Amino acid sequence: MIARLALAALTFSGAATAQPLTVKMGEHWAFRIQNGEPAKAHKLDWAAKPAKGEIGVTLSPMAGTTMTLTNNSGAGYTYRADLVGTEKPAGRTCMLPATNQPVLEYWPRKATGVRLSGFKVTTDAGACPQNK
Repeated sequence: MIARLALAALTFSGAATAQPLTVKMGEHWAFRIQNGEPAKAHKLDWAAKPAKGEIGVTLSPMAGTTMTLTNNSGAGYTYRADLVGTEKPAGRTCMLPATNQPVLEYWPRKATGVRLSGFKVTTDAGACPQNK
């Protein structure tokens, strides 16, 4: 019985561990930031918006790869976005303002996903720089 409880505790704590989040093409997720990484990630219905304290992200194949983010956390962030599943992986540091308004990020090439990581609080309200 004790072994089962210990295993359940390890499994539960592992599920809440903050680590990069890979969003696959066509998915819609929400998550919180913990220790600079996405945590408590869960899929959302397409019409749903992120709850207070969460960030929502959707990935679509519009004209390459388009990512839509909505920050309902009250803090602005810089973060790292890396394309997954491309011949030439592209990555860049982006900014996500705390406006609770959709922000679009775009890459001209198609990817199977985008990995999000390295969130840091910022007061700047900019967006991703253009592709290099």
